[in-house]
Amino acid sequence: MSFQFPITRSQQSAASNQHPATRSQQPAPGSQQPATRSQKLKAKGRGTSKGQYFSFDAIIASVVFVLTVLALMSYWNSVKAGMETYSDETTKEAIRISDLLLSPPEPLEITDCSGTADKEVKRLGFAVSWENRQLSKQLLKSCQSITQENLRSLLGTPYNVSVFINSSSGLFDAIQIGNSFEDTSQSKNVAKVRRIVAVRDDKGEANPATMDIFVYQ
Repeated sequence: MSFQFPITRSQQSAASNQHPATRSQQPAPGSQQPATRSQKLKAKGRGTSKGQYFSFDAIIASVVFVLTVLALMSYWNSVKAGMETYSDETTKEAIRISDLLLSPPEPLEITDCSGTADKEVKRLGFAVSWENRQLSKQLLKSCQSITQENLRSLLGTPYNVSVFINSSSGLFDAIQIGNSFEDTSQSKNVAKVRRIVAVRDDKGEANPATMDIFVYQ
């Protein structure tokens, strides 16, 4: 059997004033609680993974840098090889002879490599004139029987020279001046220059062709 004593008015007022701080610390309905430090650290580290030392942008930048360096090295090697080739004496001579053959002969009236009874060839060239740089087919064919010694003398070079003219459209047979291609390929220190030319036939028509000049020892 238990007894319940009635609560007096003074006890009720004391109970209501006993924990005022507790009621003030309770959040109001619908309000957002402030985040704790552990929650802030967790939110700050969200989206990152352990062991990630480089970002994706850094990797892309490194790849682009390596490719750029490789491209520059390849370009420099090609330029260096071209400079070394151009500095070769036989290559210089081949370029000079190709320019010479694309000019008219001296005297201009010469139509045969062996010259005529009253005119001797002083300088060999295959062009029709200074104004018309088409090559004379008649002059080219007349030079097919020239000796290597005479060819060197007419071109003013100490090297052996072979010239091959091939029609791009097959309108005329190939023309060979100097030694054959087999003799040229077996020689040492060979320099080759190719020029795109137009060969003028007996009818005055121009036929596209290639002229390969080989200079060798």
